[in-house]
Amino acid sequence: MSSINFTEFRSAEHDNGQRIEVDVTIAAEDVTILCHEFAMLMAQVRGIKVEGPDQAFEELQKRIENKTLLAARTDFLMNKATIAAVKQGGFETGITPGVHAENEVEPGKPFSFSINITPKPHITLSSYEPVKVSPEKITVLESDVDEQVAYVAQQFAEDKPAGRKDLQENDLAIMNVDFLWNGTPDKKLTGDYRAVEFKRGMLPDAFIDGFLGMQVGETRKIHFELPGRPSPDRDRDVEVYDVEATLLEVRQIVIPTIDDEWVESHIEGFKTLAEMRASLRKDLELQKAKVDKQAFVLAVRKAIASRIQGTIPDEMYQQAKDNLMEQTTKKVEAAGQTLEEYCNDHGIGVDAFNMNTFMQASEMLRQNLALDAFAEHAGYEVSEEEIKQVRANMGGPVAKLSDEEFEARGYRRSLIEHLKRNKALDYLMDTATVE
Repeated sequence: MSSINFTEFRSAEHDNGQRIEVDVTIAAEDVTILCHEFAMLMAQVRGIKVEGPDQAFEELQKRIENKTLLAARTDFLMNKATIAAVKQGGFETGITPGVHAENEVEPGKPFSFSINITPKPHITLSSYEPVKVSPEKITVLESDVDEQVAYVAQQFAEDKPAGRKDLQENDLAIMNVDFLWNGTPDKKLTGDYRAVEFKRGMLPDAFIDGFLGMQVGETRKIHFELPGRPSPDRDRDVEVYDVEATLLEVRQIVIPTIDDEWVESHIEGFKTLAEMRASLRKDLELQKAKVDKQAFVLAVRKAIASRIQGTIPDEMYQQAKDNLMEQTTKKVEAAGQTLEEYCNDHGIGVDAFNMNTFMQASEMLRQNLALDAFAEHAGYEVSEEEIKQVRANMGGPVAKLSDEEFEARGYRRSLIEHLKRNKALDYLMDTATVE
């Protein structure tokens, strides 16, 4: 529907204008129209062919729990009405408004609810002059190239019979292993014919020391303990390990010597080690250039953010943190880990991770608001052609929205803000003084 008829629309400022409460009531006939729109949209999404909204809602009730369906319909209506109310009231929001309703929506009846708006803060800068930055520089050293050569050699390493029966440090042991961790079998480490590289840093010293010197055919049991790592579901001072292993074969990992002859016979396109090193250095220089560019961008953003004048509402900081946390959690879960497991692997507690996320999100928020203030002061504008070009490259459901829906959902405003922000950043980067 093109517009919503509010029979009641009252707004009041709180906390010195940092929060606005808007109480609205939607006319009964508009409630019915929105309920019908919800039913038809949900039916379409679920692939249900219906002739009208009443049939659509009946079919949805057969497939979705009634409580869930009614809650979804109420959320849909409040979302549409909130967009309309923000536009009608001329509010410039800093974050997504919060909503609250006492009752569920019913077709044919007026519907009242409250909208909690955090206005975009009025931010100015202490100066609009070009910035001075001292970004961190990275230098490619010969030792960096040496590391790359060593990495190439490692990729061509081969394991060969050691020619002896006693297990020594840095050997590759072929073993049958029964591994218990705190009394529970570890499926990743337990099994027959496991290849175990006895290299310090890859395995606990206690594990290596416990099996060194054993002979092919020998079975040995070891027990050792390590300091525990507390987590939400585990709080212990030590981790207990019990391992029984039978040594089947002793092998050695042989790393080739990289010289001209080896390079010519193994690396296509190169005849000498010097040629390969030059290529590796070029790759490292390209990576360095990318890192330098990122460091420069970050330095410019930090410099302009340091000039902020004005108060940023706490709610904006919290939502920035929540959004970043949600993005991070999705990436972690996509990799098959829980957040607790991710934190353990990176040696950081969950509380410390939350604090780091908050600090990172807060800094990004301040930088964006500073760029917005600079763009406003400079009077940057965005053309319809620029908007059209960006929209043409958009994917997902947003790409299918009509121009009217794209604007109604706030995407157009966000896109214009993003483009202005980029113009401000480009100008500041072009005019920055690097010290």
